[in-house]
Amino acid sequence: MRALLLLPILLVAACSTPAVDPPPLHGRAGESLDPRLPVAVTQLPREADPTLLSRLEALVAQAAAGSNAFDALAGQVVPIVEAADAPGSEAWTAAQQALSRLDAARAPVATALADIDRLATGSIEEREWVAPADREAIATASAAVARIDERQSALIDRLTGHLSP
Repeated sequence: MRALLLLPILLVAACSTPAVDPPPLHGRAGESLDPRLPVAVTQLPREADPTLLSRLEALVAQAAAGSNAFDALAGQVVPIVEAADAPGSEAWTAAQQALSRLDAARAPVATALADIDRLATGSIEEREWVAPADREAIATASAAVARIDERQSALIDRLTGHLSP
């Protein structure tokens, strides 16, 4: 019985909260800005960095040279793969080896593509951003090399499919 009498007192005491200073109602710093005012834009460089452009040109040229070497080797490998017999035969083994050499010939293009990506990420790491003109130059070079890489990948995939049982 005594516990029943103390229960309402304990419940009322538990519901009371200590005095807390409420937050001030005056304006915060962000509220003092007028959203209708234009944001000041600093002048960005209009042209890409010449050093970056020359590096990108060299990487695209590297990919083009690698593409020429790949195409020359592909001219030799395609007939070997297309003449391959059943899996495990001498002709099939020779075709697998030729296809491996052709796949290895993709290295200059893959390296150029990775180096282009590294230029973009390096700029972000150093300066924490990439200038719009630099970003456009990197995207253009990356797209050109990616087209070469996609063409080479498609040929490798087609030839691999020809050798698969």
